[in-house]
Amino acid sequence: MMKKRHEDKKIGTFNVIFNEEKTRISVEAEVENEDDSKGVTLYMYANPEVVKAIDLEVEKFYVENDM
Repeated sequence: MMKKRHEDKKIGTFNVIFNEEKTRISVEAEVENEDDSKGVTLYMYANPEVVKAIDLEVEKFYVENDM
């Protein structure tokens, strides 16, 4: 039997507060199976301001952790 190498999974939609306003973020995961390990890519969908804020925080994390 052939192993499935790729799966898309909906994680959920979450109500959040951003800049004192209610908004929603939808999260999906793409799971890649490579030999004995798995890779996961998360996709977050929200209004452009929320996406930009998340992107800036991720970049900040990479810089602070020398990644």
